[in-house]
Amino acid sequence: MAWRPETLLASPILASVHAFIARLDGPAFPDVDQLTTLASELGLRTRSGASIRFVAPPSPTNAAASSYEMRILHEGMVATRPDNWHDLFNALAWLAFPRTKACINAWHCAELTARGGVSPRGPLRDFLSLFDEGGAFAVSCDPSLTALLADHAWKDLFWTRRDDVRRAMRFVVLGHAVMEKALDPYPGVTARTLLRNVDPQAIAAPWPELIAACDAAGEAAVDAVARTGDRRALGAAGARRAGVDRRQRRSGVLRRPTLFPAETSLTHGPGGIQ
Repeated sequence: MAWRPETLLASPILASVHAFIARLDGPAFPDVDQLTTLASELGLRTRSGASIRFVAPPSPTNAAASSYEMRILHEGMVATRPDNWHDLFNALAWLAFPRTKACINAWHCAELTARGGVSPRGPLRDFLSLFDEGGAFAVSCDPSLTALLADHAWKDLFWTRRDDVRRAMRFVVLGHAVMEKALDPYPGVTARTLLRNVDPQAIAAPWPELIAACDAAGEAAVDAVARTGDRRALGAAGARRAGVDRRQRRSGVLRRPTLFPAETSLTHGPGGIQ
């Protein structure tokens, strides 16, 4: 897919990074210098204090499995492949959610250090990767809606109460793998979701305020899960987007999640994500 910012700006799945896509409105695919300029303007830093820079990946001979996260933590260097959508969306997620991203990175490195620098995938790093790649926030000013979400009451929430969902819920995508799927969305795109109950004023907040609040909540939740080992600290649950049609119901998209309890469908369709 060619670089067409106007197409990306029309996708509700990418609403959390629209502000930065709008800054990258040149004719060519964004490069690491453009992304680093935005990071510098925001003063983004890792938890070690290193300034975030987007850089070309190291040569294969120098790219140890553990070095990606360590280079970010200690040097601020986020390896970003040229003309690569996955890496571009990772960079955009850093710009939009710097606190959550820095938190995830720091815990990856803490786990690697605890294991002597080797990189087997344990439960904590699996969780961090799942939320990093596929995370989202479901924000509501009506606790009865998040209760239905937590109970996987798909039809009650997204069909019977679909007007309430449009009025009182907002969905904010963190995961760069989910963002990449927005390039060619399909029924069943899912995200691992952090639930947040807020007051009515917060649900109506401008996008920058909403994203900043989600970023702070994401950081706190990841810290809590990493310290306790209990994913219930995430407050995550399954969810579906409003506007499910009959074809999607017949396709089995609304099945109860079995492998990971926190999946929110973000399929782009009529009405999008409100």
